[in-house]
Amino acid sequence: MRTRALLTALLVSVTAIACSPPSAEDLVSGVIATRNQFEVSLSSWIDRDAETTQPWLYLDVAVVKNSEAQLTRLTVLVEQLDANNAVLASQRVPIDVSDMDVRGLSKTYGLEVRPMAAGVEGVRLVIEPNPSEDTWGEFPELDRVRPRGR
Repeated sequence: MRTRALLTALLVSVTAIACSPPSAEDLVSGVIATRNQFEVSLSSWIDRDAETTQPWLYLDVAVVKNSEAQLTRLTVLVEQLDANNAVLASQRVPIDVSDMDVRGLSKTYGLEVRPMAAGVEGVRLVIEPNPSEDTWGEFPELDRVRPRGR
């Protein structure tokens, strides 16, 4: 009888552990894994400085979704490069990808990057594969899952 009670208690505790909700860190890891299944490439870019006091860049960005999982936003690091491919400036820019619902889908999005650094000769896009915890606030796709205060 004792053995049966002990076995039942053990089974209940294992089941409770297996059914516990995922931690915030697990949820963040899941979103990051989904982000890493997207691809971005620069189709074209143009500087827009003629009509404004603050020059800016307009980018045509091709995004490919290689996942069944959904994201509403995909944050990419936009690096502005000089003639020697040295980074002049960089910033994270979110793309609204909520309309990409089919795996293998490719779509082109227009992005505005402000301000444009002086001497820009090229642009590189990066999906950061493992953003550090201190930058999670710059990734809107993590807003719903990241622990409060991080």
